[in-house]
Parts: sequence; structure tokens; C-alpha cells
Amino acid sequence: MPSRASSENTLHRKAASGQNPRPQTPENSRPTLAELQTTPLDPKISTRRSLSAEPSKGAGLDPHRIELGDEMAEYWAKMAVKTFLDEHVPGGDPDEQTKSMFHKFDGEMLDKLEFVMASELIKGVQSVFQCNADNTLVAKDTADWPDNTDAIDRAVSATMRPDVCIYSTDDDHAAPYTLTAQELAGRKYSEERKQKLARTRWGSMVVPIELKSDISRAPFHFGNSRTEETEKKIKARGQIADYATRIMQRQHRLFLFMIVICKREARFLRWDRS
Repeated sequence: MPSRASSENTLHRKAASGQNPRPQTPENSRPTLAELQTTPLDPKISTRRSLSAEPSKGAGLDPHRIELGDEMAEYWAKMAVKTFLDEHVPGGDPDEQTKSMFHKFDGEMLDKLEFVMASELIKGVQSVFQCNADNTLVAKDTADWPDNTDAIDRAVSATMRPDVCIYSTDDDHAAPYTLTAQELAGRKYSEERKQKLARTRWGSMVVPIELKSDISRAPFHFGNSRTEETEKKIKARGQIADYATRIMQRQHRLFLFMIVICKREARFLRWDRS
């Protein structure tokens, strides 16, 4: 290592020869605005949400759902039911006395149209909730009432709504999804269905439940059925991915559970931000 004296002698020699004895900070070499180039936007639907650089393509739900269904193709992972429950829903099963209080589904009702399926499903879900004295959850029929705050998120959003939603009954959460008498006035609903109706509200939703009466429009295979992979199925997967996206956008969630039911069978889904 050179000594301090030898270093000073070097500086003196440079100064005597007219050289700058010390290094200098180079002049600012920042490019002009015209020279700057940006990273191109990745043309995926997940980069084109509301307030992003480019809106979703197409004028309706179909192109929107197909794009999202395609983008999700490599992320689905199938698990055995027991593995799913052990890993994600730990805890014991209810005892026989408790299970005897659960509503027994009428299978014929589950083979009908989705609004009929919803009514039967809600009876079953509510019977489970009522077994817990501290319950603060309720299942609601949301199939006809989209989230009216979605209007800010392009035209494709305005009609998004799951068939059934599980909500919290806490006052702060209940107000946004509760329908008023004025909203229901003039609507041709039976009194029984009116009691179950609510508005879709992504920011308040606990668990969305999607119903499919037509297996060809279900997002996945059910039971022994191995129907052909079609555009309808891709759209159905885009539909439920969109539901998950909207909930994650509005809630501070690490993960989200969802249920998809086709006739008498169900699939449980867990979404996270990856």
C-alpha cells in the first residue's frame, strides 16, 4: 500500500504537469425525455384493471372472461378433499348430534335452475350457522343484484355477481349489502325469496358461492363427467377468477375461500395473491 507521502508527491507531480490532481464527478449525463424508453406493458388482462394504462378489450363479459380464464390456465392446482381440509381448514368434524340439526338437501331441488338451487343451498348453510350460538354469518341470494360500486371499473363489471354470498351480520358490514324496501318495490319475488335477497358487495363478502345447473358451463369437471374442454368452461374459470380479483382488490385478504357447485357436487377453492 503506498504511503501518504508518496501519494502527496504524485498529486504534486500531476499538478505541475497541468493534470487535474484529483478525480472529479462526471457531468450529469441523464438522457433527455425524448431519449427515455419505458418497459412495454405486459399485455395480460391482470395489467388492465381499472385505472390502469389500458382497459380490457371487448365490449362485454365474454372477451373479458376468456382472457382471464386463459391467463389463469397454469395456476390451477387440484388437491384431494382431505388434503385440502387438513391443510386449509384444520379442526374436528361436528358430532353426530350437531349434524342431525343440519338441513338435509333435497336433491331434486339441486337439479333445477340456479335460483332454485340457491334457495335450497341457503337453507342448508343457515342450518349450519344456527348451530353456533355465537354465529355472525348469513347466506344471501345475490344473483340478481350486482355491486353498484362496480360502475367505476369499466362496463364489463356492472353485471358481476355470484349466486350466493356469505356475509357478516355485523351492522357495519350488513348495511352495504342490505336491500331497502324501495329497491324491492315492484319486483316480482316471492315473499320467501325476498327474505334471502341481498346485493353483491365485494368489500363485505366472506365467501362467494357460484352455482351451475348446466355441467357444460361448469368451470371444472364434476364427478365422473369428463366433458370436453370448451370456451364455455374457460369463460366459467375466468368468471370465478374475476370474483376473486374483485374481493382481493377491496379487502385486505391474505387468502380467500370460494365454493363452486354443479348440481349435487361441490368444489372448494382457495385463492391467494400469488
